[in-house]
Amino acid sequence: MRRDRGFTLLEVILSSTILTVMVFLMTTLSISGSDAQKYAERLNRTTEIAQRLLDDARQELISSVILFHDNAIGNAYKDLLDHSSTKTPITGKLPKLETTEIFDKDPTSSLAKTGNELLFTRYAWSTVFETIAGNRYQIDVYRFVYYYLAEEEGGPQPGSPIGLNLVKWIGEAMVDGDQIDAIEDSTDRTEVLSHLVNQTADVNGKTHPSAEIVWLRGEDPSLPTTLRHIQPSGILMDDPQVPRSSIWKLYADAGHTEDGMLFFRHHSIATNYARTTLGVGRFGIQDMSGDGFPHGFELQMIGPASARQILLHMVLVGNNRQGQIPHARVQAIIDARDL
Repeated sequence: MRRDRGFTLLEVILSSTILTVMVFLMTTLSISGSDAQKYAERLNRTTEIAQRLLDDARQELISSVILFHDNAIGNAYKDLLDHSSTKTPITGKLPKLETTEIFDKDPTSSLAKTGNELLFTRYAWSTVFETIAGNRYQIDVYRFVYYYLAEEEGGPQPGSPIGLNLVKWIGEAMVDGDQIDAIEDSTDRTEVLSHLVNQTADVNGKTHPSAEIVWLRGEDPSLPTTLRHIQPSGILMDDPQVPRSSIWKLYADAGHTEDGMLFFRHHSIATNYARTTLGVGRFGIQDMSGDGFPHGFELQMIGPASARQILLHMVLVGNNRQGQIPHARVQAIIDARDL
């Protein structure tokens, strides 16, 4: 019998069910599309930050003067750096210098050359000063630069790829000791030292930050004249004077140091606990004991002093705890001077 109008109860139920399923599918697709777009935006942001950090290191290394590596001198200078005003480094390692090798994966722990810290000095500025006697002297000034990893939010933990910040520690100004010692006239030397520490104008009328440390470049810091302290009077002392520590420490320059380059951007250096596909430990041999090594910040150093090269491999992850975690991996070979 043909129905003239209306719907049966079964038809209403089927129609309602189909409509509900369609609404659910459309909503799910809409949410999935929105999530995918947000993830793509986070991924682009992570890649952008990683590239910026790489470019920052490259820019600092352009003016490098001495590169420090995993030996007695390098570690002695690393121990001189004061961290009372900056984040404390995790237990890390400078790269081992290999003058005749290539960049590659460490074969064994005993033959490893990979590090997860970078320490060097770079040129800061030069000043030309004319003494009362009319003699002119050009003096170069340097700063230490130290990239290292520091814990954030409890540090590396199983099950999480985040927990490590990257710090760029930049030290106080240090005067070229060889150039100071080359000034034969003691009166001229005192005037030059007074100019450096008291920020007086140079021959061009320019002033620079105070420089109170005289440094014999690359010499053993345990030797008595490697580091010397300039008094306001221009007198040079072998030992650090008040208000400095009674033992030699090199202080961070607060105006130049970046005490955490990542967490304020909601990112982290990937830890050893990141999934293997991210590429952590591509060159170094992973060690999960203690603070761990190398995490997502790996360095190698090769070549003779005239053609030194640094490999920097870095893995970043986003700090978001919902949805897919964005990540980025960057790598570059950087030419640097090691005089």
